Formats: sequence, C-alpha cells, structure tokens
Amino acid sequence: MIPPRLLQRSCATSSSLRQLAPRHRLEGIRLGTRAYVSGAPRPPTFAATVWYRADGTPRSKTEGLFKLAEWMAHGIAFMIVYKILKEEFTKQEKVLEEENRARQNGLIAFLANIRDIDGQNYTDVDLSNYPSCFHYFSILSRAMLLREYSAKKTGEILLALERVDSMPPEQHDKAHAIMREAAETVHKILLLSEDDSDTEFDPAFLGAVTGRVLGKATVALARMLNDDRVAEWAGLSLRSRPLSDEDADKESRILG
Repeated sequence: MIPPRLLQRSCATSSSLRQLAPRHRLEGIRLGTRAYVSGAPRPPTFAATVWYRADGTPRSKTEGLFKLAEWMAHGIAFMIVYKILKEEFTKQEKVLEEENRARQNGLIAFLANIRDIDGQNYTDVDLSNYPSCFHYFSILSRAMLLREYSAKKTGEILLALERVDSMPPEQHDKAHAIMREAAETVHKILLLSEDDSDTEFDPAFLGAVTGRVLGKATVALARMLNDDRVAEWAGLSLRSRPLSDEDADKESRILG
C-alpha cells in the first residue's frame, strides 16, 4: 500500500507536468513562427522598403521616417530635373521647327527663282552650242551658289569654271555634256513641279533636288579643272544636307 504522502506528491508532480507541457509546446510554436517571419524576404512595395530592411526585419519609426524623407527627396529632385529637361527639349524642338521652316521656305523661293530663269531663257538657249550652254549653266549655277555664299565668292567660283573653255577638246566636250545634262534635268524637274496632279513631290523637295543637280555638275567641272578649292566650295551644300533613304529613292525616281 502506497503511503498517502507519496501519493499526494506524485499527483502534484503529474498535475504540474500537465500544466507545463502545453506551455512549452505553445512557446516553441511562437518562437518558431517569429523566426520564420523575421527571415522572410521583404515584399517589393514602397511601404515595405520604407518600414522594413532588406532582410525583412522592421525598421524603427525614426529610421522609417528618414527613409521616407530620402525617397521623397529623390522624387522631388527627379521631378525638378525632368521639368528642366522637358522645357529644354521643347525649346530645341521649336528651334528645329523654325530652322526647318526657314529651310523649306528658302528651297521654295530657290525653285521659284530657277523657274523664272528657265522660263525666260530655256526656249531660246541652244544647249548644243558650248558658249550658249555655258552661259545658261552659269546663270543657273549662280542662283544655286548664292544660296550658300556671298556674291564675291560665287563670282570666284564661276570665274574659275570659265577655264573649262581652254581645256583639251576631249575634256571640253565632256564638260559641255555635264552642263547640258544639268540644264536639261533642271528643266525636267520644273515641268514636274508644274504638274498639279502630282502631289508626291512638294516644291521644297524639288528645290532641293534642283540644287543638288546643279551642285553635282559644278563639283564635276571643278574636279576636271583639278581645282580642289572650287570643288570644296561647290560641294559644301551637298555634304551639309545628306538625303534620307526615302528622299534618295524619290530623287532617283525623278532623275531616272
């Protein structure tokens, strides 16, 4: 028979164990859960970036406020820079638009000038005659060169081209052919510009093509004379205004 004192002590121990066991199990669960949450990755949100570190541990309120202030400062700086760049870009766009408009108007005026020259002279010019052809080509070339240079420099270029007359017969004939082809091509372009049914080629583009035709002819003559200076001057407009692929295709269709 078990003594009553031992029986009471045994019951008390069993009761204590039953009370302690659940508590230990619950504490183990809570500890395990807390460890899992603290090690979880930080969510990819703005609020999480402010209030949590990269390892997922929470920041203090002071740290969070400083982080928020840092983000706000970056945002304000970005908006200021964006506004400045946008205003500058808008200004540049306006400048380019004005330059392009001025260039377009200049080409249209140039085409009108060439049309006047053609209308007043072409039917009376005998392009098969060298002096007559050279005189007419000089008038056309002068109008082209004056778009780029002063009257003095234009006169120097045309004066240099007069040396073609003293070239050997074979080169003389080649120079004559260059000038005649340029004059005939310009006349062809002008006829195209008068065709109201053809809306593919606007006047500014036709003016640009006309200038390129005359410029290329002038450069070719200067190279025949071995005059690099005149070739450089005459070719300046060709290099400064390269054609896009689309315009080059349109030009080739005009010139055949």
